[in-house]
Amino acid sequence: MEVTETPERCTAETFSNYDVLLSNWNSFGKNVTVREWPQDMREAFLGFVRKGGGLVVVHAGGASFQDWTDYQKLIGGTWGPKTGHGANHTFVVKPTPVVHPITQGLTEFETFDELWHRVPIQPDTTILATAFSSLEFKGTGNDEPVVWVTQFGQGRCFNTCLGHDVRAMQSAGFKTLLVRGTEWAARGTVTDPK
Repeated sequence: MEVTETPERCTAETFSNYDVLLSNWNSFGKNVTVREWPQDMREAFLGFVRKGGGLVVVHAGGASFQDWTDYQKLIGGTWGPKTGHGANHTFVVKPTPVVHPITQGLTEFETFDELWHRVPIQPDTTILATAFSSLEFKGTGNDEPVVWVTQFGQGRCFNTCLGHDVRAMQSAGFKTLLVRGTEWAARGTVTDPK
């Protein structure tokens, strides 16, 4: 495992050492010096996934590159012009009826997190879990997608808008989804979906 805070410096050679990439990177904040990735890095990144690599996107990692069409197709859903959230609060994450190795046997679970609403979802995206966005917490009064997957070329992307902070990531349900989602993104299977 390797961690980088400068993904714009990665190359095809960098990516060739891995089966899966995990991103929580975004370009928010006034101290951010890099807001876009160079074209050669973008091509290497997309090439890695198209050729069978995996991508895991956690929370704010899905709020980048709204003008990069292939990136949006790859990650399946992103922060959009009408997306928002209320204060962090406790809510229930519910698997959808979709049969998928990531959510096989998973039951609903409570988490304390930031719940995004009105996330624009790309066509051909499979929603694996939702949560009710309560009006009490400035939500929509609807179930909102919180976990989804896509296929991109021969590769796969697991994306969750859950995981705002350390407390949210301590949820047993979040941990299960992240482990299963990472394995699925890397290999296309989940070896122990219990």
